[in-house]
Amino acid sequence: MMQPKELAMPVEAFRRMPRQPGWKHEYWDGKARLRPSERVVTVRLDLPLALGERPGGWVPCEARATSEADRDALVEGFLDAFEGSAEFCGWSPERFRERADENIDDFFAGKKGGPLAASRVAADAEGTLVAAALVRESRPVPLLHLLFVRPDWQRLGVASALVREAADALAGQGREALRSHYFWANRSSRAWYEAFGFVEEPDLVLARTRLRNARHERWRLEETDQLTETRRATLDETVVRLEQNVERLEAKAEEEGFVSVAPILQERDSE
Repeated sequence: MMQPKELAMPVEAFRRMPRQPGWKHEYWDGKARLRPSERVVTVRLDLPLALGERPGGWVPCEARATSEADRDALVEGFLDAFEGSAEFCGWSPERFRERADENIDDFFAGKKGGPLAASRVAADAEGTLVAAALVRESRPVPLLHLLFVRPDWQRLGVASALVREAADALAGQGREALRSHYFWANRSSRAWYEAFGFVEEPDLVLARTRLRNARHERWRLEETDQLTETRRATLDETVVRLEQNVERLEAKAEEEGFVSVAPILQERDSE
């Protein structure tokens, strides 16, 4: 499992550390303490997918609907796919397995929204489950509850193929969009969602954090005499853009309420 980082250093050195997106940066007892935050990014995919927006080709494994008979295989796939990921940094093996059990059991029990027939799993030639895209009911639109691909099958287009099938099934039922979440600290997840075509939902807390990080980076480089004119111009432009986004979202929150810029709260209000 990935472990939190502890780095001995003076407090001034800590203040000048780069801030990694999605990570907590704390300091006490002479050490910088870094670990992934629990901040998630909420993204949305509008349906139906246009013909030119259908990423990913198929691969030599079988896609099918899922059922509770897949429960144990889904748990094992979850454990295999997420071992070492940022989401479970510092977790004990026992706690990690408990979360895997809970995630799959809650899905089939409909604890936060009923499982949808659009869900898909993929199996290899021997019938071993290698990937899953589990979709459940949620508001304002269905949610991609879980997406994983076991390590030996990653980067082969399996996730794209499964989500494409799930998206087509949802569109066939008249659904207008599909939502999902990924851990901000998980760079590979971010890259996949962006490449597939998911678009980030308005999130004021996340926007403020990005602005704070950009200001810190500009200050840090200036303090350490690393801020070239070119880099300053780029960061100034970034800060202005992020400030404008925060102002826009703050105005939206003022007019429509904070929930309008807090995607997670929108879903919790519907449970």
